[in-house]
Amino acid sequence: MADSEILERLRQYDIYPKERLGQHILIDPVWLEYIASHADPSAHVIEIGAGPGNLTERIAAHAESVTAIELDHQYERILFDLSQQYPNVSVVFGDALSVDYEAIRPNRYQELQIIANPPYHIAEPLMGILATLPMQDAILMVGNKLSATLSETDPTRSDFTRLSLLALGFFHVEKLAEIPKNVFYPSPRTDSHLISLTPKKQEALASPAIRIIQQLFLLADKTSVGNTIRTALQSGANGQTLRSKGERNRHERRETHRWLSTLAQNPGSPDALEQDGLIYSDPSFRLQISERILSSRFLALNNNDLQALTQEILEVYPSQ
Repeated sequence: MADSEILERLRQYDIYPKERLGQHILIDPVWLEYIASHADPSAHVIEIGAGPGNLTERIAAHAESVTAIELDHQYERILFDLSQQYPNVSVVFGDALSVDYEAIRPNRYQELQIIANPPYHIAEPLMGILATLPMQDAILMVGNKLSATLSETDPTRSDFTRLSLLALGFFHVEKLAEIPKNVFYPSPRTDSHLISLTPKKQEALASPAIRIIQQLFLLADKTSVGNTIRTALQSGANGQTLRSKGERNRHERRETHRWLSTLAQNPGSPDALEQDGLIYSDPSFRLQISERILSSRFLALNNNDLQALTQEILEVYPSQ
């Protein structure tokens, strides 16, 4: 399908992309095919932000099945017609941040593949969702700024943000291509990057830094940064995986009680909890970071706090 055909289809269905919602339709057939070629034939593909289905139909030609998620109901008729044409395409209208991904997963043993062009304002919560999905990878079209943020691994740089830390903790990020802005309608202000996010596997949890970073996001508003770090380190020392929310809360209450008991018995010494020959040090004695940060909830940290904390974590508990 040539770009003129896509524009004609938009006119036929009386569709006008909404720039205020970050809607920029990719109309170049070469780029559409290139992106769709990354669809895994054995995976169930979830396309976030299907729009007029210009990419959906190409993904359908490569993938076993596709679920297209779209928020804007102006695309309802065109996507319905597309699903009638391609029996392996289903359409879900709703917010990608509140959709039940497990409910639209056709086979619980089949990994998901995400293909999306997310607007910047939903990028952080969307990345948080992707980090919890049984996903083999995600192929994302993002603006240059977001691409740089997701790829940044140096916490001393000004463009290192909470989103950078999330990507560092959960994904391997790879830039696949740069997509010029003139192949979109309407054209965005900057060029875009096509990137892939591949989840870090269980082996990555051998790195104390990765365990800590993941746990900071999993317990973001549940407990203090210091308690979260201690829980992550103790889980790794015991050869345990990251726990479910209920298990983590119960474990944390037990460990906090033990920690306070130890402090009460040895008020003048560093906090050392010894069990089965393993020493767990209170992070406040190892990290050269303020007590204010360690006692705060992770979500309450500003970007300067976040950068300072990340830099110290990577120095004291180096990634392997």
